[in-house]
Amino acid sequence: MSDDASEDPTRVESVAFETEDPNHVVAGEDFEGYTMNYGGTVHGTVRLYLDGTELTHTNKLPATFDVVDTARAQYEVVRALETAGEYAGEPFCCPCGVRSCAYVHWTAVDDGGALDVTMKDLGGNAIGGRTYRVLRDELYRATRSLLAEVIGFAEAQNVETFPWAPWRDTPVDGREHYATVAELRRYEGEIASALRP
Repeated sequence: MSDDASEDPTRVESVAFETEDPNHVVAGEDFEGYTMNYGGTVHGTVRLYLDGTELTHTNKLPATFDVVDTARAQYEVVRALETAGEYAGEPFCCPCGVRSCAYVHWTAVDDGGALDVTMKDLGGNAIGGRTYRVLRDELYRATRSLLAEVIGFAEAQNVETFPWAPWRDTPVDGREHYATVAELRRYEGEIASALRP
């Protein structure tokens, strides 16, 4: 975003995520158990398109991400907008399982069905160089499609759960898995219900 606060946001009519080369990875097989928070997940390159043009930023976008937790993080954007009308956080997850490590920070504020979205790396440098005005339902649809893509890939691999890393002594928050396909399906359904007629 420009330092000039009077700069008008760039209007965006369409938003789309695209995942390339998704790969189911498992601790002890594809990586050493102590290098990630999760015992199993999906890695892949995630691309973001605004009005059909890919948004790029040094080595931050596109990049290889933990696609499962990125989909969960994007759902959390939707949930925050629905409950609080605004979001601030890291909606992409590094392959190591830490969202802040992906160095992509978003803020989004709902202004009557349109979102004012800024994207920066964690050094404060603008991604895209401006504030975007995004139709709320377009972001919701893009997030729903991302969830559906992850669900479809997991089902094709006969994967139903994504466990925590085996080095953890106890499950986090009493949960043995950080995500399940059933949970992702529920998120997808919640977003579908949130779409305005």
